[in-house]
Amino acid sequence: MDEHLQVARTGIDEIDAQHRKLLADLERLEFWMQKGFGLAATFDALDALLSYAETHFRFEEDFLRAQAYPDVEKHAAQHRDFMGQIANLRRSLEAGEDVARSLADAMRAWIVGHINDEDVEYADYLRRGWPRGQA
Repeated sequence: MDEHLQVARTGIDEIDAQHRKLLADLERLEFWMQKGFGLAATFDALDALLSYAETHFRFEEDFLRAQAYPDVEKHAAQHRDFMGQIANLRRSLEAGEDVARSLADAMRAWIVGHINDEDVEYADYLRRGWPRGQA
């Protein structure tokens, strides 16, 4: 976590602002874990991140439905899958398993990858009227 996370912009101001908040919350979680603030601090940061992720996902899905984005249900399913994976890792952490690093790595990889790929794709579609990579 030596440098700030950066992701592609969608060009949709509210969604880009929410992405910045998600990344800041993720960096906070990673910092607390790295500095060894303990499980209580880790759970506090994790719960804050997950709560905001749920809010963001709901906003994004509602926005995409309002825009009649054809892949909104696929996008929403990806959000649900992510939340399920993280919930499973959280339960493992609660059970005393040493999964903190796996949890942070999985969250980082998914959030950054999802924004840079899936979210940029819907932004391209909304801007141009077709999915990226198709004419």
